[in-house]
Amino acid sequence: TKAKTVIVAGAGILLAAGTTTITVKEIHHHYEDSQWDIGQINPQILETGPHVVRVIPSKFPNQGGWTSIGDGRILGLGDSAPHILETAYGRAGTRTIFQTALPAGKFDFIANLPSGSSASLQQKAQKQFGVTARVATIETNVLFLRVKQTNAPGLKTATNLNSSPYSTSFGVNKLRNSRIDPIANYAEMAFQIPVIDETGLTGRYDIDLKWDNQNNRQENLKQAIADELGLEFVPGTAPVEFLVVEKAK
Repeated sequence: TKAKTVIVAGAGILLAAGTTTITVKEIHHHYEDSQWDIGQINPQILETGPHVVRVIPSKFPNQGGWTSIGDGRILGLGDSAPHILETAYGRAGTRTIFQTALPAGKFDFIANLPSGSSASLQQKAQKQFGVTARVATIETNVLFLRVKQTNAPGLKTATNLNSSPYSTSFGVNKLRNSRIDPIANYAEMAFQIPVIDETGLTGRYDIDLKWDNQNNRQENLKQAIADELGLEFVPGTAPVEFLVVEKAK
């Protein structure tokens, strides 16, 4: 009887210790979160904040956006689960396939390690949302971006190679000392289909693009890219790398 009493008492001590550990851990997380999850999308938070990787239900669901600094360190507020995964893997929504439903609602996230922030955010997001992610090459419909005419008025050789300003608003894109990639990426987001750059343009350019963004926006953008940049979109099919998100087993 004495032996049994000792065993039971010992089990109670172990249980109490375990509970204390969990409590301390949660308090520690709350303290860390209070240092970065403050409703500000400011890169300085990454420079002075804790070295943590966290994905938590948003305290600021009406805010949205993210900021980043070197080495993959990133902070975001009020973001959706799909977009956090896309951001973690550096994939556009047009090149991501979700084969399972993800949690609804908004989340705040941070990946702020001295190294390996991107990989750590990928692992944290997968665990948080109960999914796995893999890359697969799939033959799919695409738009090929090609040169239609040279010497277009809105596409000129860059005049200042020491500065790369960029400005965009509704119906206006101005880039300086830029490659052609941003135009392909912007078109991919606008048309919601992968765009493959086959222009062969490897230099740096000053780009001025304007279009009617109010009515029939996609067609107007396509026409402006043709008229002002001398580029055209040719439909076709091609193998494209997709991020495939599946339910964790």
